[in-house]
Amino acid sequence: MALPLEGVVVADLTQNVAGPFCTQVLGDMGADVVKIERPGRGDDARAWAPPWWGDQSATFLAFNRNKRSLALDLKTAAGRAVLKRLVARVDVFVQSLSAEATRDLGVDFTGASAMNSRLVYCAITAFGTSGPLRDMPGYDPMMQAYAGLMSVNGHPGQEPVRVGTSIVDMGTGMWAALGIVAALRERDRTGRAVEVTTCRRLRDDRRRVRRAVRSARSRPRRARPGGRHALCRQSAARAEPRSAGRGDLGSHARSKERRPHRDAAAPRCPLLADPHDRSRAGRAPDARERHAVASRQRSPARFHLRRLAHPLGWPAARGAPRAAAARRARRGRADLARLHPRRRTVTPQRRRSVTYRHLLVERSADRHVVTVILNRPEQMNAMNTAMGEDLLACFDGLKMDPDARAVVFTGAGDRAFCAGGDLKERNEMSDETWRAQHVIFEQAAFRVLRCPIPIIAAVEGFALAGGCELAILSDFIVASETAVFGVPETTLGIFPGIGGTQLLPRLLGAPLAKEMIFTGRRLKAEEAKAAGLLNHLVPKGQARARATEIATTIAQNGPIAVRQAKKAIAYGMETDLDTAMILAIEAYNATVVTEDRLEGVRAFNEKRKPNFKGR
Repeated sequence: MALPLEGVVVADLTQNVAGPFCTQVLGDMGADVVKIERPGRGDDARAWAPPWWGDQSATFLAFNRNKRSLALDLKTAAGRAVLKRLVARVDVFVQSLSAEATRDLGVDFTGASAMNSRLVYCAITAFGTSGPLRDMPGYDPMMQAYAGLMSVNGHPGQEPVRVGTSIVDMGTGMWAALGIVAALRERDRTGRAVEVTTCRRLRDDRRRVRRAVRSARSRPRRARPGGRHALCRQSAARAEPRSAGRGDLGSHARSKERRPHRDAAAPRCPLLADPHDRSRAGRAPDARERHAVASRQRSPARFHLRRLAHPLGWPAARGAPRAAAARRARRGRADLARLHPRRRTVTPQRRRSVTYRHLLVERSADRHVVTVILNRPEQMNAMNTAMGEDLLACFDGLKMDPDARAVVFTGAGDRAFCAGGDLKERNEMSDETWRAQHVIFEQAAFRVLRCPIPIIAAVEGFALAGGCELAILSDFIVASETAVFGVPETTLGIFPGIGGTQLLPRLLGAPLAKEMIFTGRRLKAEEAKAAGLLNHLVPKGQARARATEIATTIAQNGPIAVRQAKKAIAYGMETDLDTAMILAIEAYNATVVTEDRLEGVRAFNEKRKPNFKGR
């Protein structure tokens, strides 16, 4: 299944927490995020350590997964020119600069939308883009104080207390991400640029509304509830921890529907009983009195309370510090947590079983080599909508597969690898249906291109149009002497839509690629080999066997090292050499801390083959 923002490119000119959290959310939804940083220093959060993760700031990593970094010196004319070229090409531009700075750089909304008429432009600010405070910075502790959040936390008679996490910044980032997603829908509908502005102060005003309404009533201000009662709002005092044995039990009685379940458990568990709990008005004033009662009723152990509460429909959970909560998530059952498909991050599990209609997927005995076969031999493996959906599902699964180490990508039969899109299916399509189908093809192409596992295309017969593009989306090609490559779409008034115009010039050089695209010229296997399109040319019927042999060799190597090498090569070729070297160093650092690296060194010294586990 495709991620919803696959194919959306985001330029991220933000730092610290709010902006990076926003673009991280977009990246988690499939967007390609390019993070712009200062040369030699980068995001301020890179220096926020300890805690460390390896040799990097854990805080920085927590807000910047699923991104590529681009070092730009915006104080130079060259750096500003690169920024403008990037803004002109991306779908979304997110920045957290002052209004004056964006004007000076020429990337305020007016300037950016002039360069890119379909741009979604998001400004993340502290106090908005107009008014006397528009250029004021807004760090989370400052905004919590400004908004009054600190005034309602802490102990009576003591200083206000900040909420421990960066709640304002993270909330601002989430609102910005939501606004951007809505703006993308609006842009797709109108075709025009859209501006999104997120203001930290406005976000806190939303948080303050309910408390402000209560504060407006003519009665004395209450003292801060203090430590234990900070969880317990005055309007919902039942949401508080209960002392129970060796720890606390968190329970919540906010709705009338839940209280009868709690009352049913009360005879066996006095801690759950509450004579005042007959209405919200009765609950709120007596929070401290209930805490005094609860402090004396410590006999029920936590597991006993939960055993009574859960069958009766009473919501209760064991309280835990952050470290214990994280351990719970990590060791959760397979149906409760899984690894994020792009990074090792816990996210909810969504079960699915996949049955392919026009693909065959085979595995080697050790499951390390996966063979993906386009399976419409009677139609020369031409891609229809169902096959596109199959490719999406297949490569979605492969990038999360812990066993897969190399992929052989081929077609059924010996007539064709793939003859392109199925024009018979397309003959009766409306423009809208054609476009919807092509979105599936585009997303499938991105899955192949960005698959972290090495892919070897094994080509027998024709690889034309989209079939040629699928082959060159792979890491390299093994072809038989019967292979023929071409991108003849322009001869039918169609554009090569899944990468041919970008990948062929990189592989063959612009002149030959242009001739093939403009004229529909086809390259036979010998010509393709001479031009550098093929790594290996083999006799008829031997392409798959040779590709499998190479894939088996790859699978014997350290899988983490191979994946990191593929990523470093792919992203390094898309940027300047200095940035590419930094990417390579990051890949090295990610590999050197693995168990596989230790196993490889041990095996070398013990004169044996290493047994890599992918850890």
